Amino acid sequence: MSFQLVDRNDVLAGELARIDAAVVGIDVERADAQQYFRSPALIQIGSADDCVLIDSLQVSAFQPVNAFVASRHTVVLHAGENDREPLAAKGITLGVCEDTAVAASLLGLPIGLATLLTELLAVDTPNKNRFQRADWAKRPLSEAMLSYAASDVIHLPALWALLHAELARANRLAWYYEERDRVHERSVTRARSVTKMRGAGGLSPQEKAVLHALWDAREAFAREHDIAPNYLLHDDLLLTLSRTQPDTTEALETVLPRRDVTRQFAPELFDALSRGLTSPPVLRDANRIVVDDAVHDALKHARTAVAKELGVDAGMLAPAGALRHALNQPVDNGTDILIHAGLDGWRTPLLADVLWAAYCEAMTAPVSVPDSPED
Repeated sequence: MSFQLVDRNDVLAGELARIDAAVVGIDVERADAQQYFRSPALIQIGSADDCVLIDSLQVSAFQPVNAFVASRHTVVLHAGENDREPLAAKGITLGVCEDTAVAASLLGLPIGLATLLTELLAVDTPNKNRFQRADWAKRPLSEAMLSYAASDVIHLPALWALLHAELARANRLAWYYEERDRVHERSVTRARSVTKMRGAGGLSPQEKAVLHALWDAREAFAREHDIAPNYLLHDDLLLTLSRTQPDTTEALETVLPRRDVTRQFAPELFDALSRGLTSPPVLRDANRIVVDDAVHDALKHARTAVAKELGVDAGMLAPAGALRHALNQPVDNGTDILIHAGLDGWRTPLLADVLWAAYCEAMTAPVSVPDSPED
């Protein structure tokens, strides 16, 4: 394997020109676990013969990367929704790219890259566990780290060729192209929302108003200071504060993590608590339906049976959370369920009738009433 580390603007275009391949892989090693904005520490681009590792902490002009990508026939990513935002942070714009993780999921294969390379291409990645949580912002990068980073992309073209052939053989290429584009769109429109916070449904209307105020304050502070929101203040603590509502800064500070940046955030946090307590309660949408767990379970079981028959992961076919979201709205047929879940398209002929049958059966099932205690 041949790879070249590039840490200067003036040599980037020349090194990329060495990659004489129509199909290339791209990957990113990030060092932004504690940052609000995703950012790459290393960008890998390559094929089986050559690989360029771009030190994105040193290189500042990425126009040659855009020109190179535009001239390729096919660009392959693995779980590309994790890579697009950090690449975009450096001005690197990717169009439609093939995604080996999406392809593997539709074939019922494991989606971990190291596992796929081992099982399908007999490629061993001995350092996979050693460097998955490495500090990629630390310089210099060791030779072993660079070798590991290069191995993440040089096999992607061959892996894509194999998966493409398997998708065609299984008559699932149409599924793949639709799912690939859906995942791409999701990565472009990724948005954080307080309404997606796990556990918020158990709050009272006024506690929800407090949570909204706390969330907004945390988002503003995290963006301004480029801090990961959950590192600044974890979601679980936001929920706790929404319930306990400490009424003095001293009481608030006793429950905050002992991080300097979190303590700096305390005044904004306390103001948000006060603001939330005087805000109108966040009432449940009058049109929203309370989901019966038995109905939700029936849909999950029906979806799991179809997934088993297809040999794919049930969560990929229809995530349980998406099905629950769909049931929060009126539905008249199985297609409605999939549309509200954001899962229509190739899944419709596979799931619509099955889900609707399960829904109707669960909705008409008799409710068991416990026997009255004997007098």
